[in-house]
Amino acid sequence: MFNILENEVIPKFYDRKRGAPPVKWIKMMKEAMKMAIMDFSSYRMVREYSKRFYIPASKNFKQLTENHAVKAKKLAKTQSRLIFLWENIRLSKPQLITESDFIVGDTLRITLKAFPGELTPDDVEVQIYHGKIRYFDQLEGSRAETMWLQETIADGIYIYACTITCSDSGRFGYTSRVIPKGDGVLKNTPGLITWADGEQ
Repeated sequence: MFNILENEVIPKFYDRKRGAPPVKWIKMMKEAMKMAIMDFSSYRMVREYSKRFYIPASKNFKQLTENHAVKAKKLAKTQSRLIFLWENIRLSKPQLITESDFIVGDTLRITLKAFPGELTPDDVEVQIYHGKIRYFDQLEGSRAETMWLQETIADGIYIYACTITCSDSGRFGYTSRVIPKGDGVLKNTPGLITWADGEQ
C-alpha cells in the first residue's frame, strides 16, 4: 500500500502545472469511484439492510403478533424461565480423548460433562469454541462447533462430544460454552452464556 501511495498516487496528486488541477490524479480518482460505486453506495447499503434486516424483522414481527401474539407470549415465557434458571448451569473443562501431538488435517475428539441444573438438553446448546492461540492465551480466528449429546449419566448430568479438525498449524486452543437453544432472540439474550470456567 505504501509503495502504491509513494510511487503512483502522491506523485499524481502533486503533478500540478502552474497551480492547475492535478489531471492525472483526478482521472485516477474517478476511475476508482466508478470501480467501487456498486459496493460503496447508499443504494447498495439500503438494499442489503432491507434484505438482511428490515424485511426479516417485519416478517418476524407479523409472525409473533398474529393470533393475539401467541408466539410472542410463548417466547417471553421461555426467555424468563431461562433467565431465572441460567445461573445454575455448570460445565466441566473439555477433555481430549487422546492426548498427543496433532498435525494439520487430524481430527480431535473432545468430550465434557454438562450440568444444566433444572434446564434440559432441549433448552441449551453446548459448543466447543476453538482457534489458534496468540499472545496471552487469546484465541484468534476462533469459531464455535455445536456438540452432540452423547450420554445421560444421571438426572441433570450429561456427556457431550464433538469432533473437530485441526485446520491450521501453530498452537491450538479450545474451551467450551453453553448458550440457549432457539431463535436469534433467545441465543442473543444478554447474560445467557456460560463458559467452562463458570463465567457468565
